[in-house]
Amino acid sequence: RIKNGSKALKHLTQFQPGLLFENEIWCSFGTVLLLKLSGRYFSESLGYSKPTHRTEFFHCTGESTWNDTFNRTKNPPFFAKRLVYAALYEIMLIVSGSKDSWFLDSPLSELGLSQAEALRTFMDNNKDHDESVRVILGKSSQTKSTVVFSNLRRAVSTGMLGLWDRLQAAGEKAIIHSDLQEISRNPDTMSVSEPFQATTPSWLDKAYKKVDFASGFENIIDASYNYGNKTVANNGQTRILSFFQWLFESDDRGTVICVGHSLWFRQVFQAFLPDSSKHLSKTKKIVNCGVIGLTLTEYSVDGGPVQYMIDPESVKVIYGGFQK
Repeated sequence: RIKNGSKALKHLTQFQPGLLFENEIWCSFGTVLLLKLSGRYFSESLGYSKPTHRTEFFHCTGESTWNDTFNRTKNPPFFAKRLVYAALYEIMLIVSGSKDSWFLDSPLSELGLSQAEALRTFMDNNKDHDESVRVILGKSSQTKSTVVFSNLRRAVSTGMLGLWDRLQAAGEKAIIHSDLQEISRNPDTMSVSEPFQATTPSWLDKAYKKVDFASGFENIIDASYNYGNKTVANNGQTRILSFFQWLFESDDRGTVICVGHSLWFRQVFQAFLPDSSKHLSKTKKIVNCGVIGLTLTEYSVDGGPVQYMIDPESVKVIYGGFQK
């Protein structure tokens, strides 16, 4: 577990919320309700710098071909059938000369594509009366937002399909950021994209008719933060902290919609929610294509290193929620 800021978090939980937060309730542009941290109390009484807040939406990917093979029932007859099918399909892709793979940087499965389409429909149905949805779709008149994808193919496909109406209408580019790459050494978490280049749509993406993935991958991707596949020395803790630093280095990014992965997101909740918090996000993954809102705070103590924490009260289910 990442323990960055753990001493500060334990220290905070010793104080009554009324003293620490001065009972001031703010609405972060309708996205989540949060308690306003008092810069005066922090700097004068505890040596804290004035905290900076950033609202985020964690948007989990849909089901991948890897999940379809390995994450369903392990009943031997059914599992063996799926494994043989996947292996044969992989051989066919290799023989055909296709630069594609069922296992490596595994793409969205047919189920994953339908999950992302269901999210797109939910967003469209709720854009007129849910401010969080309006922010995610870039339709809020109050809140600027930025869309960021992991450099794994299923994240790019999930975000592109789920947010297609935003990305096409606004003509904006979604950022691929390699710091969002999933935490694991399984083949499906290894990126096939080259540094500073967008990946390409899978055979399943190309066959999907409701959106033009080929055009999207070519025209609405900014790969300037894609540094290629993670290295052995580049662990999850390093990438999470690096991404947080990137989040706060510019106010122009506003609210950030992060399309990424369940283990990465769960690690963030485990590490940056207070130790006293029993929030479900510490033990359960976000469901496929689930969207969770939260507020991340950056601060320092007595001029020390920058630290981060999540306000537990800010964690809000927008769509899907957490696994049972």
